[in-house]
Amino acid sequence: MTTGSGQHWSDYWRQGHLTSLPRGFAGNYDGEFLAFWLARFADLPRSARVLDVCAGNGAIALLASEYSQQEGRNFRVTATDAADIDLQAITRPHPHLEPVTAGIDLLPNMPLEKLALPPESIDLACSQFGIEYTDWQRSASILSRALKPGASLALDAIYVLFQQNRSSQLLAAVGQRLEDIRKLTLQQFDAGWREFTRFRQGILTSRGIAADLLAVNHALRDTPRWYEAFSDQGLALLDSGDIHYHTGDIAGRSYRFRKPARDSVL
Repeated sequence: MTTGSGQHWSDYWRQGHLTSLPRGFAGNYDGEFLAFWLARFADLPRSARVLDVCAGNGAIALLASEYSQQEGRNFRVTATDAADIDLQAITRPHPHLEPVTAGIDLLPNMPLEKLALPPESIDLACSQFGIEYTDWQRSASILSRALKPGASLALDAIYVLFQQNRSSQLLAAVGQRLEDIRKLTLQQFDAGWREFTRFRQGILTSRGIAADLLAVNHALRDTPRWYEAFSDQGLALLDSGDIHYHTGDIAGRSYRFRKPARDSVL
């Protein structure tokens, strides 16, 4: 399957979100998410090439670049996404990240399935809540070819847990927001209209993202061993496990693959 490349994603990332879970994190990913990625970076050689695919606003690329600077490494970090992403969308609301973004090469409007990479050029390929939106077989073929012998692929894939009262909570929030806009419009019509226009655009963006999320959730449910597409391309699955929010709820599932070293291939 291929999704996640619509205008709604471009609109979402232009709002300056660092992650696809803006209410779950004050800034970039932290907690178990951060620990998972820092462990991946620690295993890399000093001048490693890191590729963040389906990157959104480059959350993992930012973590890799920041780690490289703090640890005296010399990572070459590339972030690619099908959406029309722009690092300025990050630095405007998060100016403290500008020195970190300087170490990232950004490839907007570039679906993973169309990405041309030199063979055996990548030390670590990363995806945080992204690669499951792509054509798994095609993505697996591209990344397997691009990874150096002995290099790694690390994924965090979505885990959707629906609650019975989630719809009522959402509708209540929408209703309250409309009531606030109504009151503002009575006092300042122009300001109220601007807020309504932004609210409407936000609803349309959220609708498109929710549709993609549901499509991916159904695909993963129907193909629970979807990740074996990467094993089929010769990558060895090292381990997998759940990733949790601070609340203890499951947020995703991680997978670590490694391309066999050349001397291990007979």
